[in-house]
Amino acid sequence: MVPQTTFMEYLHLIARRSFKDFGRGYDLLVEIFLAVTTTALQVKFKLGIAADWKNHPKPLVLSLVAPYLAVLVFHIIWRVGTAPWKVYKDREAFHAKREAVLTETIQQVNEQNVELLAQQALDRPYVRLDYWGQIPANDPEATPIAPTVAGQFLQNGFHLRCDGGPAYEVTVESFALGEFTACNKTVRYVSKETGGFALVWIAQPQNLQSFQSPGRWDLLSAMDVAAAHAHGFDMHRPDFSVEVAVTYQNADGNTLYRSKAQLTHIRSQHRLAFGAMTHEKPQPRALSGATA
Repeated sequence: MVPQTTFMEYLHLIARRSFKDFGRGYDLLVEIFLAVTTTALQVKFKLGIAADWKNHPKPLVLSLVAPYLAVLVFHIIWRVGTAPWKVYKDREAFHAKREAVLTETIQQVNEQNVELLAQQALDRPYVRLDYWGQIPANDPEATPIAPTVAGQFLQNGFHLRCDGGPAYEVTVESFALGEFTACNKTVRYVSKETGGFALVWIAQPQNLQSFQSPGRWDLLSAMDVAAAHAHGFDMHRPDFSVEVAVTYQNADGNTLYRSKAQLTHIRSQHRLAFGAMTHEKPQPRALSGATA
């Protein structure tokens, strides 16, 4: 709240400004005192002015003091008359100086914010859904399809990349494929150097499970089935797409990020492909609540 100046405070400012640096007024008062003292001494010692003092003292005193008083009164009137303008100029200079200080402070803060945002942009993780495929051979959960088969594993999922800083608690959100649901397992850490892999499996209702159902790890077949249900079995039906989103945190765990892309089943090539990633605005962890 801006402080308000009362009328009495304003009068006090005017009076104080009127007699600030009142050097000329003091000089005039000293000159009046000297003139009166000189006259008194001349009368006391019966000098040339004594006769004038005896015959007409008042005109004598007036003639000695009046010029000084006239100049003094005019000087006071001038100072009182110009005091409001001087108060305004003083306040104007004060606010100009204060504004300059505030402007400099704001500029410094803005420069610091730019540096901080630039550093945050460098540190901010950007997780990307790279492609769907087999689990890496060095993954602890990799299970061979058979003891005698090397390099082929049961599990499939999404291979992840990360630009910027490392991402933590990376979770691909579950997404629906008709009556099926694609689920995943949270990845603790994904970095630019190591990348990451998120297991993705198909959850099937009990009443839909049969020998013709897609396998637990067969997302490609599940999307093929979902495409047939969505567009029919026309040979020229369009490719089937579904939005896939991934959430993750920064190193401090105080910011939640979300990125998403379209996963498309390219029927002519019998493969899955991700479109361009879209990165949403980061959200403070406290505001994200249960969405983390």
